[in-house]
Amino acid sequence: MKRSLIYGLMTLTCFANSACNKSELQTTSGSQEKAAGSAIATAPEKMAVQKLIAVVNGENITEEDIKPLLDAGIEKAIALDRYINKIVAAQSAEKQFKADALQTMKSVERDVLSQLYLQKTSQRIERQISEADLKGYYEKNVKIEDFQQYNVSYYLTQDKADAETVSREAQEGSREVLARFKPIKDGADKYVFLKDMPYGLGQVIRPMKANTFSKPIALRNGFFVLHIAGIKEGKRPELASVITEIKNILMTERVTQQLEQQRSAAKIELK
Repeated sequence: MKRSLIYGLMTLTCFANSACNKSELQTTSGSQEKAAGSAIATAPEKMAVQKLIAVVNGENITEEDIKPLLDAGIEKAIALDRYINKIVAAQSAEKQFKADALQTMKSVERDVLSQLYLQKTSQRIERQISEADLKGYYEKNVKIEDFQQYNVSYYLTQDKADAETVSREAQEGSREVLARFKPIKDGADKYVFLKDMPYGLGQVIRPMKANTFSKPIALRNGFFVLHIAGIKEGKRPELASVITEIKNILMTERVTQQLEQQRSAAKIELK
């Protein structure tokens, strides 16, 4: 199975996980929330009416504001007191350090809105993923080879001609040449999964059979010749056991695709 997604926006993966929830967007200070408030208020979905529990210099505090503290096990009175202190400090920063405060609020606004976009988009896309989508990805990408283990050894040289000679003589059955190979994994159990192979060698090993040698492979460290001494058969997992992982992969792919499309349509000027 694909264990990672090669996209420039992979730092956004968290938000493709359906476990992300709205409490993650509620940890900024009251002042910071005000900065993002006008933009968030334009969201097409109506926000639920929240119970007002305090007002500090005209700024409202609702039960939803202190919910992260309550969820952490803090008593309501203490949570409210802490939140009031946070708002007082934030309001003081706005008055005493106006330029810095404006820059900070602008940065927070972008962070909050980008998180909101990713969260809402992920939730919408998750609802659109069908059983056929999940099964199709499973059949195409979940291969038994990914669950097999390989006993791999290697020969490394800086000389391409030497590597070609070793590869040829090893395939001819030279015991002397075979003794020059070193195991990829030390220890008694020398078997490894393809995903754990260094330098992306798993893709080279995948089609190889037991007791075979590779042709020279040029990598940054030199020229490698690989030997597959043995293969432990693996078992392909049932769809039900990997369905959450597949769903998260599909969500990440589709969120990334949509964001890339919107970026392509955006007017961007580098100066």
